[in-house]
Amino acid sequence: MERIFLSIFLLSVHLCGSENTSRLDDHEPPIPGVSTNQRFLVGMQEIAHDLHCDWSLYAVERSLGVLSDSYRFSSTLARVTFNACTLIPELRQRSEIISVRLSAEELNTLQHHLSIIRHHIVEIAERQGLDLHVPLLLKTAHHEDSSVLVASTMVGAFAHHHKENILFKTFAAAAEACGAGDTAHSLKETNLSEMFHNFERIGPLASYINVSKFKKEDNYRTEDINCSLDKIKPIFQKAKAW
Repeated sequence: MERIFLSIFLLSVHLCGSENTSRLDDHEPPIPGVSTNQRFLVGMQEIAHDLHCDWSLYAVERSLGVLSDSYRFSSTLARVTFNACTLIPELRQRSEIISVRLSAEELNTLQHHLSIIRHHIVEIAERQGLDLHVPLLLKTAHHEDSSVLVASTMVGAFAHHHKENILFKTFAAAAEACGAGDTAHSLKETNLSEMFHNFERIGPLASYINVSKFKKEDNYRTEDINCSLDKIKPIFQKAKAW
């Protein structure tokens, strides 16, 4: 089944490149919308997820990305949309279990890289003027309504010179000293759930970004996004090991 799926993917992938090429030939900029290219790539990731062959698809996409910058950037944006709209909602429903499974260090890493991805997606979307076409999506992506995450950011700034976020370690140590392990677990669960909730908001926005309108700085931002996605992939794999 996995081989059949990958064969279909490779036979169909050339359709993704043709849309980007035609856009470059247009004299007028296209009206922002979710491209067929993005729908296809996100759909392939959803199928791979259901068939439990995510890693195989990822390996193929990495090899194809070497051949085409446009494909690599589109694939990265599709990964953001898939993670935010499909994978993370599944994980958020199991926040209580996952918060036990993941260590404080892994939660810190997750928060750091999810914040990087959110920031870059919003910056690229604003640069492409999506605030004029999908203002609600951009406003929602900007919004971060968690007091726990605000506190985490403040402590993270305080601990900047130590190159680590000490929020979870501080609370865990205090809870252990007071014999209140449930408090530390509750904090982890709340922060994890809200991290996921905030990240879900950028999925639809990422799908509207047009790769053919990228500037050089957008290329760098997308590479940074891809790097962060790679960093958190093993954490997601551990989190969804049910």
